[in-house]
Amino acid sequence: MKVFLLVFLSVIYTNVYSQFPLSPNKQYENGVSAYKNNDYQTCITALSKFVDHPLRNKSYEPNAYYYRGLSFYNLDQYGKASGDFRTAIYMGVYDKDNANLHLGLTLLKLEKDDEALKAFSASIESGRVKQVISAAYFQRGLLKEKNGDSQSADEDFNLAVKTDINNAQAATKANGKQLTSNTGRGKNVEVQNKAVTPIIIPISNGLGDDLADKYKAEKRYALVVGNSLYPKEIGILKNPANDAQDISVELRKCGFEVDLLLNATHRQIEIAANNLFNKISEGPKDQTVGLFFYAGHGLQFEGTNYLVPVDASIATPTDVVYACYPMDKILGKMEFANSRMNIVILDACRSNPFPATTRSGSGQGLAQVRAAKGSYVAFATAPGSVASDGSGRNGLYTQELLKALRKPNTTIEQIFKEVRLNVSEQSGGRQSTWDNSNIIGDFYFTIKK
Repeated sequence: MKVFLLVFLSVIYTNVYSQFPLSPNKQYENGVSAYKNNDYQTCITALSKFVDHPLRNKSYEPNAYYYRGLSFYNLDQYGKASGDFRTAIYMGVYDKDNANLHLGLTLLKLEKDDEALKAFSASIESGRVKQVISAAYFQRGLLKEKNGDSQSADEDFNLAVKTDINNAQAATKANGKQLTSNTGRGKNVEVQNKAVTPIIIPISNGLGDDLADKYKAEKRYALVVGNSLYPKEIGILKNPANDAQDISVELRKCGFEVDLLLNATHRQIEIAANNLFNKISEGPKDQTVGLFFYAGHGLQFEGTNYLVPVDASIATPTDVVYACYPMDKILGKMEFANSRMNIVILDACRSNPFPATTRSGSGQGLAQVRAAKGSYVAFATAPGSVASDGSGRNGLYTQELLKALRKPNTTIEQIFKEVRLNVSEQSGGRQSTWDNSNIIGDFYFTIKK
């Protein structure tokens, strides 16, 4: 009986459980681990699945192409290696100097000397690790020597030694001795191609160090509003005040200077929005990020979205224009500020508290908006849809957003993609988030070295 049960469970695992694909992050980890264990084919397989996965963490992509390129290189698949190294460099891989170095070595294998020379020079220019810079000088010197430019080659050999005194191959060349007894065009270069050992910077440290350095001067300002205590005729909401408080805590951990408003009136929202505009307008150009988060009642009227202050009094549809705060006003202020990026997050898609406005022709939920240049606009639900207030401390959308914000070195696009996936799963497909992006460049909420 036991034997039968074990066989049965084995069949179930093989035919059911094993069909579920690994998460993209796990594929990435498996690929890098395989490379470090010299299992290059497994690395290629795992990282190929990662880069093809629609929910991959895009911040890991440059490194995935880099490690896969190294694996192709070690398997003598130079055409594929060249393509991966070029992609990694284009995408801003942290180990750019080593990627350029190996691109140069790969191009030598493909007999593209002119391009290889440029790659070695690029490695030197983007140099971060002295051993890599020294290796690039040395390889460039060999290529120049091969092409008959002995004087310039000697200069590179000397620079290689000056950069790294432990580069014995360069030291031998600088002293005028031949490294091998091989003769003929390309022989010395061929021998040295196999001598270079990749200098790998772990992703857990390298990416974070690079991001921390890149964004260390960035100024971040946020306005967070949570409206719960509405009059009975509008309807009290349980979660928005909690949502706003918890988001504020998380944003401060992400480096934001946060203004928090709870149960805000129209006038208070107006003043706070002006303060946010002033801060992001006075921040350093191209190094300032503005963020607006709102949780509470929201509605659309004649195609315009409005935030509902706690002091709103609406008897007729046209009262919405005067009693509520137009979302376009927030977006307009942010668009003309000095910030490189503006982020608007709206957990405001509850049922319309004013049925009269719906009868006048405006739909449920919020209307679709145009994201101005440099803006990222995220909604808890798709345009025209509504979401429940939730039964726990936080609404479902904010609950999943809080989790996602804590993930380090993750791009804003991946953050909200993960929120969308989790909200859909948690709601059984009944709630679908929506976002609209017109941003240029990357943004990371949390950066971890």
